[in-house]
Amino acid sequence: MSEDASTALFERLRERCRQLRWYGPYDENSNWVEERYDPASDHGGRLLARLDARAPQKLGFEYPPATEDQLLATEAALGFPLPPLLRALYAQVANGGFGFGYG
Repeated sequence: MSEDASTALFERLRERCRQLRWYGPYDENSNWVEERYDPASDHGGRLLARLDARAPQKLGFEYPPATEDQLLATEAALGFPLPPLLRALYAQVANGGFGFGYG
């Protein structure tokens, strides 16, 4: 994927996350989560702990973009390089913690 195409894709991802608030503070979507929260499927209470830990004033992705050192350490631990698009996503958008489901 060309750099221009990936830049456009990442901007679309950021915009979609902004629209659905898949990365930010408590808002009307927190009610959606609370209404559908099922303790039986939240083994160990990890989802609830993540929801409770989010400060109401927090904005932006839960995890900032990865640094080059973090990416290199990850690749070294895995023993192979990350796919280029995934590497670019982690470096330019966020290092996890966003999107549907558990992020």
